[in-house]
Amino acid sequence: MRPSADACLLALPENQPSGTPRVTVIAAQESALRSFTEEVVEPTRLDTPVDDRQVFVDERQCPALRFARSNARYPGTPVTVGLARAEIESGDALVGVLGNVAGRYTSLLIVDDNGVVQNLRRFVSFSGGEVTFDVPMTRSGPSRDTSQLLVVLATDGRPRTVTEQAGQLAEDFFAALETELGTDPLISIVPFRVR
Repeated sequence: MRPSADACLLALPENQPSGTPRVTVIAAQESALRSFTEEVVEPTRLDTPVDDRQVFVDERQCPALRFARSNARYPGTPVTVGLARAEIESGDALVGVLGNVAGRYTSLLIVDDNGVVQNLRRFVSFSGGEVTFDVPMTRSGPSRDTSQLLVVLATDGRPRTVTEQAGQLAEDFFAALETELGTDPLISIVPFRVR
């Protein structure tokens, strides 16, 4: 179920409340989404009903997808992210809850659709065993078809890369992060839209 090594594509299995499994497929090219659906999702439907959700990103966000795909646990995502809404209006807040991060340093990042990585740790709250976030979102420029990427890392300590390279392009940021952390941090990526 892994895409080819050079593809800018991430496929994430999810459980839905309905009980029907879903695969969220994130890619920068429509052809990659189509190929993955035809080669992996459609054959699976012969035995089990499966929903698929297709999400477009900008090519400049691809290093985040490649970093997540290189993770030793992929396609598993032990860190859970529950968004109140996956599509928000500019000026509203991105609100959610994180799970399975206890006892670890939690980094919350956004990779916007220009490929810039921002550190959102200051918007994370820890209270009574619950980890939540409430991030104000304002879109600069016209709405696009591409999604933003929310990236959660749960690590043994504070990653230097997050502190020192926030504000950099994803290409540079995730190369440094992989050099620092290798392929074993707990990670989750969730797409969302700001209109």
